[in-house]
Amino acid sequence: MTVFPLSVLNKTELSKRNSQTAKDGLLNEEVIANKFHHWRLDMEAASWLQEMSYRDEEVRDVSADVLSNKFKADILVNIYTKDKDAFKEYVSIKLVSNNKRGFNQIERGSCLKYKMLWNMPDSVYRSLRLFTGDVRPVSVQDLRDDRRMFLDEMPEQPRREILGFFEENKFGILSDLLRGRDDNKADWFLVVMKPKSGDLSSKLVNIDDVVRLYLDGPVEVTKKGSLKIGKLVMQRKGGDRGKESANQLQFKLDPLELFC
Repeated sequence: MTVFPLSVLNKTELSKRNSQTAKDGLLNEEVIANKFHHWRLDMEAASWLQEMSYRDEEVRDVSADVLSNKFKADILVNIYTKDKDAFKEYVSIKLVSNNKRGFNQIERGSCLKYKMLWNMPDSVYRSLRLFTGDVRPVSVQDLRDDRRMFLDEMPEQPRREILGFFEENKFGILSDLLRGRDDNKADWFLVVMKPKSGDLSSKLVNIDDVVRLYLDGPVEVTKKGSLKIGKLVMQRKGGDRGKESANQLQFKLDPLELFC
């Protein structure tokens, strides 16, 4: 990552550089961290700090580090105040191209991973393995894909068990998917749109409000035979040229819901 010294950039130059970076498709977590680093000259980064309730006159310095991809948070923002206090804010970032609505992956993993994480009943675990193709259905006719069973192809009892489990554990599941559980769990959710031209557009929201937003809505089977959990979708990952990882559960959301 290239870090440009504050002394060689003025606000106009930095704004032009950030805009060009976005137009070139180079926007990533390192660029967002760099914007926080230059918060004095970057008006958008300054607005993010204000959203976090840090006033300009109270802040002495800011640094930001890109974290490992095993954490829910993508960057750690360190805020140092003039009172010599230090605060850590963990930020999860979603980058969206050209205001385009659509579902983006937030997490994927094996059925066994989520059975262990959420204390999933054996019956629900077995049904989800059929859903992902981790176990192939036997002696079942007229499936859309003989490698797996969509939820709307399952008998009523296992389908009701899946719906009941996710409805009963909805809050904890979405909290795990959006916030995480580790020491680096996300405090904030930042959506940044890459425009074709002009300035960036962004929305920074406290993670508690994000969880509440995506909780809104029922747990139900979609028209395509996957599962809708509030505003999130759970589906079979697929792809990966038929590798075992194709049989994982994948959770997706539309980041632009935050702008609605």
